[in-house]
Order: sequence, then C-alpha cells, then structure tokens
Amino acid sequence: MREAPIQKKVKDNLTLQGWLVVKCIQMSLNGWPDLQAHKNGRTIFVECKRPGKEPDELQLYRHGQLHKAGFDVYIINDMTTAKNFKP
Repeated sequence: MREAPIQKKVKDNLTLQGWLVVKCIQMSLNGWPDLQAHKNGRTIFVECKRPGKEPDELQLYRHGQLHKAGFDVYIINDMTTAKNFKP
C-alpha cells in the first residue's frame, strides 16, 4: 500500500471532524509533515507513512522542532488508525 490512500483517509476523517486540512506538497523545509490541520485555534501535524515504514532522520528532526515549538505531531501508517484518528 502507498501513502496516498492513508493520507486521503486521514484528510477526509479530519475534515468530517471540522478540521481545515492542508496537504503540504512542496515546502522550503525538507522533511516537513504531510498534513497540517487547523481547528479552534489549534494546529496539528500528521506524517503519513506506508505500513511498516517509519519517518526518516530528517523527518524526525522536523517533528522534534515542531514539538519544541509546542505542536503535536502524529505518525499514521495504517488504514485503521487513519479511519479512526481523533487528535
């Protein structure tokens, strides 16, 4: 399975929950999470991976930067979690 179906399921799920979801296609910062979601003054970041895959070193570094800035970063790598994801 590719990442795209997981990303779409997460995006659709969050949208149904009232989040404004932005897919990050090309950023000036490599390793940036795939999705940003905004709701009620809160922003979360979601990294979508294929089943069995983990974020690479640069992605983990970016996640650390975001955590340090006070943001939540979620890693989702299966359809069940994507369908049921509630931040």
